[in-house]
This record gives sequence, C-alpha cells and structure tokens, in this order.
Amino acid sequence: MISNLCSRCILMEQGRVKLVGPTAAVVQAYLADTSNVGKVALADRKDRSGNGQLRFDSIWIEDEKGGKLSCTATGETVKICAHYKLS
Repeated sequence: MISNLCSRCILMEQGRVKLVGPTAAVVQAYLADTSNVGKVALADRKDRSGNGQLRFDSIWIEDEKGGKLSCTATGETVKICAHYKLS
C-alpha cells in the first residue's frame, strides 16, 4: 500500500493539485472522492465531454470465465469490456 512507501502524497484532479499532505489524509480524501464512482450510470453522467459521435454507455472488467469483477490485482488476466453507441 502507498502508506508503506510514502509519508506524504499529492492528490490530483484533472491535471491540477487538489490536496497535498500526510499519506493517510490524502488516501482518505481520494477514497471519499471515489466512493461516488459508479453510483451514477455512465450513460447518465453529465460531466462528459467530446462531440458525442462515440458514446460509452458502460465499461466493466471480466475474469477469464466471463464473470464480472469489481476489482482486480496486478498480474491477473482480465478482459476490459465496453458497450457504446455510434451517432
């Protein structure tokens, strides 16, 4: 875990520094920010950019047998899957 490697961290958002501080505090802020990820379906998000010609509705990862995964570890074989629409 990062807390074993660093005593201080930087949290960035959209290429800008959002928070600098002790690792534990920065990790907590990151986890709080990411706790809302996935609560709004990708197709319903309003913070998207681009011209809309290709629009991803959902993205997920699967194991070797096709089972959906919520997370994976380094070295595991996975498939990255996506559903999209073309305009």
